[in-house]
Amino acid sequence: MTAPLRRPDTATGCDTREMVVVHRFLRHLLAGAPGLVRAVRVGDTARAGVVAEHVAEVASSLHHHHHGEDVLLWDRLESRAPACALHVGRMRAQHAAVAVRIAVLEDALPAWAATAGEAERKAVAGAIESVDATLAEHLGDEEGTILPVVATTFTQAEWDSLGEHARRGIPKSRLLIQLGWMLEHAARGGRGLSPPLPAATGARRLAVRGASPVRHLPPAAGRPRLTARPRPRARRRLLA
Repeated sequence: MTAPLRRPDTATGCDTREMVVVHRFLRHLLAGAPGLVRAVRVGDTARAGVVAEHVAEVASSLHHHHHGEDVLLWDRLESRAPACALHVGRMRAQHAAVAVRIAVLEDALPAWAATAGEAERKAVAGAIESVDATLAEHLGDEEGTILPVVATTFTQAEWDSLGEHARRGIPKSRLLIQLGWMLEHAARGGRGLSPPLPAATGARRLAVRGASPVRHLPPAAGRPRLTARPRPRARRRLLA
């Protein structure tokens, strides 16, 4: 059988479908998180720590995803498609709005993880819902107005650099877990994006078994507690 021709990396035009998969799994995780938080009993600090770490990982993944677009996408897109400048400006503003809400969420998590208090639980759940609501509008705009233009103005190598940036931001201990998240949602969407790798099925199983507090993570006494930390420098630039 003849292998399909692959678009040269220097040719203009790229396949942006993976971005939709990333958006889908981020929305799915955020949509389920408030329920996880509210299901934690008041005073159950062990379980609160587990769920808080999960929420923190999702929030960090979202921030890193947006930071990659801020660094590698917007300026280049504006220069190549000037007619898209208004849409790019809207994307920048929406990223800033999401970042503010992520900051509120990250500030609320340590107190809830430490106390599992009712007021702290309510604050965390509400902060997640605020992030999710803001993100929903943003991702719809991006998929409708930005990705079609990127698909015709970027080379595949340029587009792939966003994925490389994303992978560099994932701790090695979580790489297979997050790959499993993506594979699970790629399979659900029927987009044929699951890579033909022997590890693909294992990564998907690992994600299901080990990554989701809603299904399989037991309360873990002694799990490291979240503590307040300074904002990453990249976020300060984003909000400036």
